[in-house]
Amino acid sequence: MALVTLGCARNEVDSEELAGRLEADGWTVVDEPADADAVLVNTCGFVESAKKDSIDTLLAAADLKGSGRTQAVVAVGCLAERYGAELAASLPEADAVLSFDDYTSIGDRLRSVLAGSPPPAHVPSDRRLLLPISPAQRPAAARTAALPGHGSPRTPAAGGPPAPATTLAEDLPEGLAPASGPRVLRRRLDGGPTAPLKLASGCDRRCTFCAIPSYRGSFVSRPADEVLTEARWLAEQGVRELVLVSENSSSYGKDLGDGRALETLLPAVAAVDGIERVRVSYLQPAETRPSLIEAIATTPGVMAYFDLSFQHASASVLRRMRRFGSTELFLELLGQARALAPQCGVRSNVIVGFPGETDNDLAELERFLTLARLDIVGVFGYSDEDGTEAATHDGKIDPREVAARVDRVSRLVEELTAQRAEDRVGDRVEVLVEQTATGPGGSGADGRAEHQGPEVDGTTTLLSGRWQVAELVSAVVVGSSGVDLVAEPLPDRIADPVQQVGLWNIANELTMLRLALVPVFAVVLFHDGGHQPGWRWAAWGVFAVASATDLLDGDLARRRHLVTTFGKVADPIADKALMGTALVGLSLLGDLPWWVTIVVLTREIGVTLLRFWVIRHGVIPASRGGKLKTLLQAIAIGLYVMPLSQGWRDASAVVLAAAVVVTLVTGADYVAKAVTLRRTSDRAIAARAARAAREAGQPDTSGPAGA
Repeated sequence: MALVTLGCARNEVDSEELAGRLEADGWTVVDEPADADAVLVNTCGFVESAKKDSIDTLLAAADLKGSGRTQAVVAVGCLAERYGAELAASLPEADAVLSFDDYTSIGDRLRSVLAGSPPPAHVPSDRRLLLPISPAQRPAAARTAALPGHGSPRTPAAGGPPAPATTLAEDLPEGLAPASGPRVLRRRLDGGPTAPLKLASGCDRRCTFCAIPSYRGSFVSRPADEVLTEARWLAEQGVRELVLVSENSSSYGKDLGDGRALETLLPAVAAVDGIERVRVSYLQPAETRPSLIEAIATTPGVMAYFDLSFQHASASVLRRMRRFGSTELFLELLGQARALAPQCGVRSNVIVGFPGETDNDLAELERFLTLARLDIVGVFGYSDEDGTEAATHDGKIDPREVAARVDRVSRLVEELTAQRAEDRVGDRVEVLVEQTATGPGGSGADGRAEHQGPEVDGTTTLLSGRWQVAELVSAVVVGSSGVDLVAEPLPDRIADPVQQVGLWNIANELTMLRLALVPVFAVVLFHDGGHQPGWRWAAWGVFAVASATDLLDGDLARRRHLVTTFGKVADPIADKALMGTALVGLSLLGDLPWWVTIVVLTREIGVTLLRFWVIRHGVIPASRGGKLKTLLQAIAIGLYVMPLSQGWRDASAVVLAAAVVVTLVTGADYVAKAVTLRRTSDRAIAARAARAAREAGQPDTSGPAGA
């Protein structure tokens, strides 16, 4: 048999459990559906597009039945559980539609299907009714319920308590699990260095747009010893990074009598021999407490990575979703995380077009996304889901408008996440190698840095070196493309590439050359009255060379790990000195209106002052608009320096006008970002907390802060 998995990492765990059960029952698991007698499709039923993908995959698998070995196609997973008999009736190409209740007997079910006697499809019911309302009573009740990822329900002995369900088995065949110790009811389907590990299943939240609790059931945690046993088994299978998954990882342990069980579990999982990295997924913002933030941000071996499902930022929309939060509350949450781990990764999802969402609500979401500096954002358009409260809401938005809003927010997110990736240029990262030999001659590799989750968060390409899959490589980020990073591996002898670089290096020398060329440019520009064509061409040559050094020095500093404090300070000074000299010189010669020079220099001086105003709160990264401004200014000034004919003068005026407009727009944008940074930085948040504590007469525990 072959397994095809769709949807989230939780489904991946379920598929590997099914594979383990089938192999223990004598089945041979193959990679290619065309080589299998039966194809098991583990479906996703979360949103409309996922349902369509699941149905398309079932149909594609069914096409194999007419031309090869494949005899049966069986649907399992969330779509199958959610629609049961309805799906079976509407999709006769599937030979059976099985429930989660069938997982423990999956081998027998497949034999029945191949024998021409498939079990009847189930009539779906609300799986929340399988367990008590009280979380404290669920662990005992869960022992007799079929919960994917929680092992087999056990039949209680006569008159005795239920035997615990478990994913551990002592009677599995050799080769399926380790020969010694408890054997895990799981077979890896992907041999990579990263694997998901299920913490819990189900969800107790009642988000109005989500149907997952109805078919995944109430929240149930796995016992810590079971999680740790599976973590050790995965390490023995060659896994180096564990991704802890559930529908709501923030709730882990609440049904075990310990609301902070995850804070205790994380160090234990990270301490498993062979496991280098642990990552937590699916955090609920309303349940992400300070102690959990601290555990994720500071525990050795645990990635400072926050997968927070914000869904929106407008308080009114969130209330209609039966969620909690706002732009300010979410920024406070991010501020707490970044105060402990400034380079932490943050990913999230948002829904646009929710019933009742106004233009102001959408603008508030965009404001939050702009301020939050998230690494990855999934943007989804709202659509009604069967059986959800939101499907009955008024204020529905036309699907065409929903699509337009998705496009609008997606374009904003694409720009913001690309900027966030660009902010990481110069950072030191640890890259887990997942694919080797991507460069010429077999050098280089692809992998993920600490802030990048598997499959959906972008990758980091190592430019050089020969590496093995599962190696951890220290590197410095030298470039970015969208959300993906490009990094240069560090020599082992370099502990800190910034601090150990000397003043005299090629990058700094180019910056010094640009500074030295400024007075040379001024002398040549004014020579012989400033209007002799030969000398103007010479002045243009000096200006061009100086401008070229501006393009080279920063790139060389990043690529060759030559970043220094001198370079960070001298580079912008050299830029402004060259540009200011050219502007003032051309105005003195009567070639450029003085108002242009005043506008541009006021903007540049103002931005410099703003840098000092916010320096204790953070750094405002260069935007694409700022880079376009610099390029347009250089082109316009270069054209004005050259002794051109009137036709070319007119073209120069057009470029200059564009440069002035972009200069003003980016200047205003910089002011807005500076004000926002002063208000939302970690330092500002700590200062407000300290001030509030003083006003309340409480001791100040926020640490040093200042405005």
